[in-house]
Amino acid sequence: MLLSRSITGGDQNDIYFERDLVKDKTSLKVNLGAKGNTIVTLVTGTNKVASLTINVTDAKVPTVVSGTKDFETAVMKTHTVTVGKGNVVVKDQYNRETSVSYATYNGGTFDFNSGYYRAVVTSSNTNNVAVSGAYHTADKVYAVYDDQAVTLTGSNKGSSTITIKLQKYDTNSSKWVDVPNSSYSFTQRVVEQGDFTSYEASVAGTVYDSADDKYAKSLTVKGVLADGTKVTVPVSDDYYTVTVNAQGVQHTADGKIKSNGYNFGENNKTVEIPVIVVVKGSSQLHTVTVKLSNIAPAIETLGLKDSVDAKKQNDELITVANASLVNTQEKVETLVKSVVTAKDQYGQDLTVDDNTFAGIFVTNISGASNLAGLGKGDTITVTAITKNNKPIQFKVLVLND
Repeated sequence: MLLSRSITGGDQNDIYFERDLVKDKTSLKVNLGAKGNTIVTLVTGTNKVASLTINVTDAKVPTVVSGTKDFETAVMKTHTVTVGKGNVVVKDQYNRETSVSYATYNGGTFDFNSGYYRAVVTSSNTNNVAVSGAYHTADKVYAVYDDQAVTLTGSNKGSSTITIKLQKYDTNSSKWVDVPNSSYSFTQRVVEQGDFTSYEASVAGTVYDSADDKYAKSLTVKGVLADGTKVTVPVSDDYYTVTVNAQGVQHTADGKIKSNGYNFGENNKTVEIPVIVVVKGSSQLHTVTVKLSNIAPAIETLGLKDSVDAKKQNDELITVANASLVNTQEKVETLVKSVVTAKDQYGQDLTVDDNTFAGIFVTNISGASNLAGLGKGDTITVTAITKNNKPIQFKVLVLND
């Protein structure tokens, strides 16, 4: 218990305890004032005195583009790479990686409900690397927005310096303004097939024998440059050919291995077949081992997601706004079917519905003797078991009565 509390430039109401139901923690909260040093003094009921000096600084803001991620800085001639908001790494003024609230392009009229930033992308040599995408006519720039990416096209062999800088929309002047010193530059190379010293080919995962295209798996071919850089080779007979000598198995026009009608000889079987990749203009031949299966899709992994009436806090906790959403077994079952996700052994999403679970059980009702008595801060533990015996267990926390 606190006997007294004080804060520089404020009053005792700026210091209070707050209970976080989700984290199951009680914290001492302090409403801080202007920039500078703020002194917080606390006196407990046993006359113990504690004093804390807090240096109040500016709130974090996106400050500098520090790099790119999940992005290839080399591309084959006439082909493209895409720079989207997920590829641009941004740090705040405290040198910490931060998220950016990008504006929506909205056909060039801009919508700022999503944010006020954009990332402008330029090329120093557009003869080698051309920029295209969302274009702002007034400023004559291409930029990354919340809903739009920028495309870099390798037009001619060589390189170009690509620069990405942040801009923020100024609501007073109705203009886009540079974030000072926010630029990041990198070299984008354009290469040709003759530049590769070797190749790699792979197929990730197991191909399920089905007429459904979603079960096909991508065959990825990468060329390796002398410095070890790997470049995705586009799907084209101009670069490589793929031979599959197995009935019902084909290499599709979009570069995937699809199986529909392979003779397994028996049910519930997985086999391996060779797929041959021959690089054009080269003696290099690559044999890729591909797994095929006729084992029917079944639930392999379970997870959690948000729903209309519930929010996923982490992999083990769901919160609901009020107790009326889970105060009967039937309502708990409805909740489970709305927040649980399922994937099969081939990595595809499966529908969770009335036929998914063999049983849904409620245990560890805290704060009440039964579901009908649940109130604010109470929790229940839910265990759901699918008909193929895959379990998931999580807590449900009630935020309000």
